[in-house]
Amino acid sequence: MKAILFKIGLLCLSLTAITSCSNDDQAAEKLPSSSSFKSINSLVSLNYDKATQKNILEVKKDGNWKLSKYPDVGTNNLLLSHNKAGKYYIDNDLFNLFTFEWNGHEKNIIGLRQLPLNTVKNVRDLGGFPTQDGKFVKWGTVFRSGAYNGLSQRDIIYLNSIPLVTTVDFRTQEEKDKTKNSYIPSVKNRIEIPIGFGNMSTEYITQILTTGTPEQAKEFMINGNRAFLKDFQPEYKKFFALLMDPKNTPLMFNCTAGKDRTGFASALFLSALGVDRETIINDYLSSNKFMEVTMESMKNLYGDTPLAENFYYVSSVQKEYIETAFSTIETEYGSIENYLRNQLDVDINLLRSLYLY
Repeated sequence: MKAILFKIGLLCLSLTAITSCSNDDQAAEKLPSSSSFKSINSLVSLNYDKATQKNILEVKKDGNWKLSKYPDVGTNNLLLSHNKAGKYYIDNDLFNLFTFEWNGHEKNIIGLRQLPLNTVKNVRDLGGFPTQDGKFVKWGTVFRSGAYNGLSQRDIIYLNSIPLVTTVDFRTQEEKDKTKNSYIPSVKNRIEIPIGFGNMSTEYITQILTTGTPEQAKEFMINGNRAFLKDFQPEYKKFFALLMDPKNTPLMFNCTAGKDRTGFASALFLSALGVDRETIINDYLSSNKFMEVTMESMKNLYGDTPLAENFYYVSSVQKEYIETAFSTIETEYGSIENYLRNQLDVDINLLRSLYLY
């Protein structure tokens, strides 16, 4: 029982506000057209390989291709050139975006979704997502994260090389007192927008986890997402005000686990840019993959018990959590765009001019 209470105590750090919860030289290069993005986007992917601690470029079709650092001005930025499909390893000590050129004329800008950090798992670039009007979200401008306390020197150097200008912390003071984010030298604006609500005491969470049902655990999370959109409009309004000032980017925002408060903020941001609902939900759910949270892992810890299921539903994100937030917004405010414009004072056209290719 002591071990369980210890786990609950750790979990409560991420639950205080409900569980867990460009550069000028780049602008100089002529950007690929959106039609170029669409035509070759399915031909290439870039991912981080933990085993080798390198990036893996996967080219899925034979053809003449080149990979350069973005912006690809001058021959010194050429990294790879080939005519065969396959997997190719790339060093990733510093943050880089890349230009992938196909058959001499089609180009795509690519980056890593999950940043290759050793000490924090759930840190992601929100670039590269397609919008419903044929554009793409810019890489390297907005990032989402969990708490980044205890960063290794390598990870600090990596984040500094983006270079991050603004960080936004959604955690409460209690959370920040227990786990202080690491110092990143490039950051000029360290903004705190605390989001916290309800009875998040250790005793209450213990009751939910140890005596509640899995349905009650899920309802607890669903109610949290309802609270985000209703009770914390001033906080999310401040967040979007920061995003609407280009001097604040590159910007990274975080809560404790980077899944609930941060996940809701990401869903709103991508919605404002015109990314389709299915893509937004899939990105929201990918926190489970990046944090390596599974029902099996919880059952390995707590056995095949309701306790294991409760821990899973509170430690993970589920489709119904964010779908409830979307449906509540649409029922009470008419549409996501109405909510963004009228409740959060978001200038959608401005955001799209800033964050889309």
